[in-house]
Amino acid sequence: MRSLARTRPLVRWACRLLLSTVVGIPGVVVAQSIVIDDFNSGALTVVLNSAPGTAVNFVDGNAGTVLQTERTLRVSGSSVAGGNISSTSGLGSYGFTRPAGSDGTLEIWWDGNNNSTTFQPTGLGGVNLTANGQNAFRFQITSSSSAALSLAFYVWTDGSNLSRGELTLPAGGGTIDLPFASFGVFGGGGAVFTNVGALFLGTTSPSNQAWSAVIDDIRTVQSSLVFMDGFATGSTVRWSSAVP
Repeated sequence: MRSLARTRPLVRWACRLLLSTVVGIPGVVVAQSIVIDDFNSGALTVVLNSAPGTAVNFVDGNAGTVLQTERTLRVSGSSVAGGNISSTSGLGSYGFTRPAGSDGTLEIWWDGNNNSTTFQPTGLGGVNLTANGQNAFRFQITSSSSAALSLAFYVWTDGSNLSRGELTLPAGGGTIDLPFASFGVFGGGGAVFTNVGALFLGTTSPSNQAWSAVIDDIRTVQSSLVFMDGFATGSTVRWSSAVP
């Protein structure tokens, strides 16, 4: 028994090494993600071609590809002197363009299937984003013309209680995890991630710098995997999932 106890740390280390490169084998428990949007359905383009002004529209997508099947795009600006400000979704991505010389913000939100361009902070009806151990949002980025500008991501529980996270997109594309724990209170007592009424993503200041970007996928993830050690002791091996 003493010899067996001494080998357990070595076996656990070997399991980490093996499972860091192998996915989908027996013994690995991977929690089911909640798809916020994979942009594979619901084609929509919104263009601001005169300013000051706002262009906004919503589109219905398919269940399982858009959270509660509806997304809304909005472009607001004070100048389009450098060219139209636009955003588009569907066909596998969400992209936006703000040319040099133009000034405006680009926003996208998910607030339930309400067939309205009016933002509804309780429209999702209390989605539990932590179900199955989910603890972060994952963004798949194809490209960004700036590595200095950032997006703000808001999680609403209701009209008074919300939290805010921020992410900078890598110029060459890549994967970004935004942990729920990294969000700060932005209104009231902050959002309750087990009771979410709406999600809102938008560009931040400065709004007058040229920027174009493409996002392929947004979903929740669990930041660790669990492997049973095989000794029938009930212990587990956990580690954080690395994102390149």
